[in-house]
Amino acid sequence: MNLKITTTKSRQILGFCAICTAVAFVSVSADAQNVEMDLDLLRAAFEAADTSGDGRIDEAELAADTVAAFVAVDSNGDGLLSAEELREAGVASIGTLDVDKNESLTIVEVMNAKIVEFQNADANGDGELWPEEILQFERRR
Repeated sequence: MNLKITTTKSRQILGFCAICTAVAFVSVSADAQNVEMDLDLLRAAFEAADTSGDGRIDEAELAADTVAAFVAVDSNGDGLLSAEELREAGVASIGTLDVDKNESLTIVEVMNAKIVEFQNADANGDGELWPEEILQFERRR
């Protein structure tokens, strides 16, 4: 299967992968080269999710990013993300997000996970994520 990824779709996938830690939040590696690559991916994903361009991600941007990314990854348009669709988007497994254990993800499952991760990463509790908070959160994981 050929997967055509437009600039918009790649930004949506990056945003999807950037914020949803339980699915594919960028992991900070001990290897210096991998850390730099991870930081570049994190930076690109953060910019994709930060639609206002103000250098932070609020809950409205999180919600918009979640919906846009979900739709972009849902290649067959059935309203579910299958393990195959996630693999095509670069996500290794569904993991613990599959609350109902049906081997696919609904928008509700993804949104709930993103909200939890957002709240856990929001160190100062201001309702916004700054790049530094995401890095600190990842280092604690």
